[in-house]
Amino acid sequence: MTSQAERLVFEITETSLIADFAGARAALQRLRACGARIALDDFGTGYSSLSTLHMLPIDVIKIDRSFAVQLDDGEGRRLVRAIFNLTRSLRLECVFEGIETEMQLMEATLAGFHYAQGYFIERPVSLDVLLARQAARAA
Repeated sequence: MTSQAERLVFEITETSLIADFAGARAALQRLRACGARIALDDFGTGYSSLSTLHMLPIDVIKIDRSFAVQLDDGEGRRLVRAIFNLTRSLRLECVFEGIETEMQLMEATLAGFHYAQGYFIERPVSLDVLLARQAARAA
Protein backbone atom coordinates (compact mmCIF):
# COMPACT_ATOMS: atom_id res chain seq x y z
CA MET A 1 0.00 0.00 0.00
CA THR A 2 1.25 3.48 -0.88
CA SER A 3 1.68 6.01 1.90
CA GLN A 4 0.05 9.41 1.54
CA ALA A 5 3.44 11.11 1.17
CA GLU A 6 4.40 8.82 -1.74
CA ARG A 7 1.52 10.33 -3.68
CA LEU A 8 3.21 13.76 -3.56
CA VAL A 9 5.69 14.90 -6.19
CA PHE A 10 7.44 18.20 -5.55
CA GLU A 11 8.63 19.91 -8.73
CA ILE A 12 11.66 22.15 -8.47
CA THR A 13 13.56 24.10 -11.08
CA GLU A 14 17.32 24.26 -11.30
CA THR A 15 17.29 28.01 -10.83
CA SER A 16 15.50 27.63 -7.49
CA LEU A 17 18.50 25.66 -6.20
CA ILE A 18 21.21 28.15 -7.09
CA ALA A 19 20.90 30.63 -4.20
CA ASP A 20 21.38 28.02 -1.45
CA PHE A 21 22.25 24.65 -2.93
CA ALA A 22 23.16 23.05 0.41
CA GLY A 23 19.96 24.26 2.06
CA ALA A 24 17.83 23.15 -0.89
CA ARG A 25 19.49 19.74 -0.89
CA ALA A 26 18.82 19.30 2.84
CA ALA A 27 15.16 20.31 2.43
CA LEU A 28 14.70 17.91 -0.49
CA GLN A 29 16.29 15.09 1.48
CA ARG A 30 13.82 15.72 4.33
CA LEU A 31 10.87 15.62 1.92
CA ARG A 32 12.14 12.43 0.36
CA ALA A 33 12.72 10.86 3.79
CA CYS A 34 8.99 11.40 4.44
CA GLY A 35 8.21 9.44 1.27
CA ALA A 36 7.56 12.30 -1.15
CA ARG A 37 9.14 12.24 -4.59
CA ILE A 38 11.17 15.03 -6.18
CA ALA A 39 11.02 16.10 -9.84
CA LEU A 40 13.55 18.38 -11.51
CA ASP A 41 11.55 20.57 -13.91
CA ASP A 42 12.75 22.23 -17.14
CA PHE A 43 15.79 19.97 -17.39
CA GLY A 44 18.28 20.92 -20.07
CA THR A 45 17.77 24.68 -20.14
CA GLY A 46 19.52 25.83 -16.99
CA TYR A 47 22.60 24.83 -15.12
CA SER A 48 22.14 21.07 -15.35
CA SER A 49 25.17 18.97 -14.76
CA LEU A 50 25.77 15.35 -13.99
CA SER A 51 27.15 16.31 -10.59
CA THR A 52 23.93 18.18 -9.78
CA LEU A 53 21.87 15.13 -10.68
CA HIS A 54 24.15 12.96 -8.58
CA MET A 55 24.07 15.24 -5.52
CA LEU A 56 20.31 15.80 -5.34
CA PRO A 57 17.63 13.33 -4.24
CA ILE A 58 15.84 13.43 -7.60
CA ASP A 59 13.29 10.82 -8.70
CA VAL A 60 11.96 12.38 -11.90
CA ILE A 61 13.49 14.49 -14.65
CA LYS A 62 11.12 16.66 -16.68
CA ILE A 63 12.71 17.53 -20.02
CA ASP A 64 12.05 21.14 -20.98
CA ARG A 65 9.48 21.79 -23.68
CA SER A 66 12.10 23.47 -25.89
CA PHE A 67 13.32 19.99 -26.83
CA ALA A 68 9.91 19.02 -28.29
CA VAL A 69 10.44 21.21 -31.34
CA GLN A 70 13.81 19.52 -31.86
CA LEU A 71 12.02 16.23 -32.52
CA ASP A 72 11.51 17.50 -36.08
CA ASP A 73 15.09 16.76 -37.14
CA GLY A 74 17.56 13.90 -36.81
CA GLU A 75 20.08 15.76 -34.68
CA GLY A 76 17.38 16.86 -32.26
CA ARG A 77 16.05 13.31 -31.99
CA ARG A 78 19.56 12.02 -31.22
CA LEU A 79 19.94 14.62 -28.47
CA VAL A 80 16.58 13.70 -26.95
CA ARG A 81 17.47 9.99 -27.03
CA ALA A 82 20.77 10.77 -25.29
CA ILE A 83 18.92 12.62 -22.52
CA PHE A 84 16.50 9.73 -22.17
CA ASN A 85 19.35 7.21 -22.00
CA LEU A 86 21.06 9.33 -19.34
CA THR A 87 17.96 9.38 -17.14
CA ARG A 88 17.45 5.66 -17.65
CA SER A 89 21.03 4.87 -16.65
CA LEU A 90 20.54 6.95 -13.50
CA ARG A 91 17.29 5.04 -12.80
CA LEU A 92 15.20 8.20 -12.94
CA GLU A 93 11.72 8.54 -14.37
CA CYS A 94 11.59 10.94 -17.28
CA VAL A 95 8.72 13.14 -18.49
CA PHE A 96 8.81 14.91 -21.84
CA GLU A 97 7.17 18.33 -21.51
CA GLY A 98 5.63 20.48 -24.21
CA ILE A 99 4.17 17.85 -26.52
CA GLU A 100 1.91 19.85 -28.84
CA THR A 101 1.55 17.66 -31.93
CA GLU A 102 0.86 14.04 -32.74
CA MET A 103 4.26 13.81 -34.47
CA GLN A 104 6.03 15.00 -31.32
CA LEU A 105 4.21 12.41 -29.24
CA MET A 106 5.10 9.70 -31.74
CA GLU A 107 8.78 10.70 -31.83
CA ALA A 108 8.95 10.91 -28.02
CA THR A 109 7.42 7.44 -27.81
CA LEU A 110 9.87 6.08 -30.38
CA ALA A 111 12.72 7.60 -28.33
CA GLY A 112 11.57 5.49 -25.38
CA PHE A 113 9.58 7.95 -23.29
CA HIS A 114 6.71 6.52 -21.26
CA TYR A 115 5.53 9.85 -19.80
CA ALA A 116 4.67 13.05 -21.62
CA GLN A 117 2.68 16.19 -21.02
CA GLY A 118 1.57 19.05 -23.20
CA TYR A 119 -1.37 20.66 -24.93
CA PHE A 120 -1.70 17.79 -27.42
CA ILE A 121 -2.43 15.44 -24.51
CA GLU A 122 -4.50 17.77 -22.31
CA ARG A 123 -4.67 21.45 -21.53
CA PRO A 124 -4.25 22.52 -17.91
CA VAL A 125 -7.49 22.57 -15.90
CA SER A 126 -8.47 23.79 -12.46
CA LEU A 127 -8.68 21.37 -9.57
CA ASP A 128 -12.48 21.74 -9.55
CA VAL A 129 -12.70 20.67 -13.21
CA LEU A 130 -10.33 17.76 -12.61
CA LEU A 131 -12.32 16.53 -9.61
CA ALA A 132 -15.61 16.85 -11.54
CA ARG A 133 -14.18 14.76 -14.39
CA GLN A 134 -12.97 12.15 -11.94
CA ALA A 135 -16.36 12.00 -10.25
CA ALA A 136 -18.10 11.65 -13.63
CA ARG A 137 -15.83 8.74 -14.59
CA ALA A 138 -16.47 7.01 -11.27
CA ALA A 139 -20.25 7.30 -11.66
